Amino acid sequence: MKEKLFRMAIILVLCASGCSQAKAPSGETQQTVAIEDDYIRLLKDLTAIMSADYESPSDNLSALRKYVVSSREAASGTVLELNRAILGLDEAERDVWRQKAAIRLNEALDSYAQAQMKLQKKMNEAEKWELGEILSLLRKDS
Repeated sequence: MKEKLFRMAIILVLCASGCSQAKAPSGETQQTVAIEDDYIRLLKDLTAIMSADYESPSDNLSALRKYVVSSREAASGTVLELNRAILGLDEAERDVWRQKAAIRLNEALDSYAQAQMKLQKKMNEAEKWELGEILSLLRKDS
């Protein structure tokens, strides 16, 4: 279950690894930053919903479900575009991206993961499964 939830984070970490070369970054690096802002906004929205102090975890799930249903296309497109943009960079461009984005992105991913783990501690197994299924709707494989 956690594997599904951390796939997005793992993909980003794998993209961040690699060797660096001295080369001027292209315009695609600029585009990546804009996509990264959308991705961080998505993570912050999800983190806020998971961290919200509702009466029960099922209320958090309802709020997450509403958010995902209402913004699924945009959210899954953001995740897909960020992955494509990062994977499309050459090693030097990824190095430049890592230097500029790593701190903000890591903070957003850490907050997201902490909120998710905190919420899961309050959940039963069925709710944990549902959380994984809701979040997996944000992933678009095409």
